[in-house]
Amino acid sequence: MSDVVKSDGLTDKEKADIYLKLADRARERYESLRNLEWKLNIGLWTLLAAGTALIVTAEPFTFWGAAVFCIGGAIASLGIVWLFGVKWLPYIHGVCYRDNGASYRYEYKTREIQGLDVLPEQLLPKQHREWAFGDVPQKERSFDDNAWFWKKWHGCHPMFLAVTALLATMFVGSLGYKWIEAWERSQAATAAAQITIDGGQLEVD
Repeated sequence: MSDVVKSDGLTDKEKADIYLKLADRARERYESLRNLEWKLNIGLWTLLAAGTALIVTAEPFTFWGAAVFCIGGAIASLGIVWLFGVKWLPYIHGVCYRDNGASYRYEYKTREIQGLDVLPEQLLPKQHREWAFGDVPQKERSFDDNAWFWKKWHGCHPMFLAVTALLATMFVGSLGYKWIEAWERSQAATAAAQITIDGGQLEVD
């Protein structure tokens, strides 16, 4: 296996220290990105749920106001779900895969140089074996840019997308409910306008 760090003029201890620092930095980036992913997911889900609750409990809308909000909300929700599933999830999985794999590789090199027992290949996650046991991976990118977006997801990402789509559907549904409510109010107002008072009696035209 070719060295990742140039060995000219470096002792084994110095190389091991460098590899260990690189492993720690890669792991820190990985953990930071995972935390960012969870914060963004929870923030987005909270926003959609809170928006749905606010709309359902809000004062009645006018008919055309509800129509504009419903159509605009549907378009915005579709855009959010598309960006989340097609752009965000593949991106975050790609960078996490890179940093996690790099951490495995540098840790393996550290233990190898120090003459310590290395983690057996079969105990490593399958997707990271090439990083730890092979030469520098031929693919500089984590994924093929031409692959379908769902092939770039992590195993838990379909669940994340399903939760996002469900909450977005509930949000749009609450806007639709307000639109129907506004339509019913406008119909009731139209019917009431047709009632006239004649001699103290109510007559319907």
